[in-house]
Amino acid sequence: MNSYQYLAEIYDAFLYDTDYAKWAAYLQTLLRDRGVHPGAQLLECACGTGNLTQYLCKKYDVIALDKMPQMLELARTKPMGNTCFVCADMAEFVRENKAQAVVCAMDGVNYLKDAKPFFRCAYQNLLPGGTLLFDISTAYKLQEVIGSEVFFEDADEATLLWTNACRNDCTIMNITLFLPQENGLYERRDEQHVQYIHTVQELKADLEACGFCEIHAYGFGTTDTPKKTEQRIQFCAKRG
Repeated sequence: MNSYQYLAEIYDAFLYDTDYAKWAAYLQTLLRDRGVHPGAQLLECACGTGNLTQYLCKKYDVIALDKMPQMLELARTKPMGNTCFVCADMAEFVRENKAQAVVCAMDGVNYLKDAKPFFRCAYQNLLPGGTLLFDISTAYKLQEVIGSEVFFEDADEATLLWTNACRNDCTIMNITLFLPQENGLYERRDEQHVQYIHTVQELKADLEACGFCEIHAYGFGTTDTPKKTEQRIQFCAKRG
């Protein structure tokens, strides 16, 4: 089962409480502090349905990338200015024209068992001195907060049952959707997501091995050292 094959069409309905404008403003601050100013070319990886893209494209010249065509189809329906969309795997994609920044938000790196191929591509997609920003859900979140829990949510668009199974190196998320049909019945669809656990130390070592320098890890939304109970960590790195 491919991640987001079915979840894509109701993805936005279940993320109604995410403040994308605030998230984008945080990333813009990090970029500005590293010399990436409005008008710069930015490659956004794992853009999903474009909820963050629609804010980033107001400031930057955005190329938005995702490997799931179902997600990109929805992203293209939103006001995106001159955003260019590309259907490709962020761990394989390299373009001739280099960007001043590469951004991967909302757990994109957690979907990679090995982050190094993505880091190598990000390095190749950046101009010298360019900035890489990405975040991860922490081991604390994946093991202690959502762990082996079961979640249920009911909305007009669908009913969702989300069952997690925690492993040493990942959390397996089995998602069952019940989608209402015109005849009053519901259609069941199942898919599985796997988010891998990465430590700050491992990711910093991988970034350095790929040529990055000035690597920082922050508690999300801040420029502070992450706490032990941090659920999301923001990384910033510079192409050497």
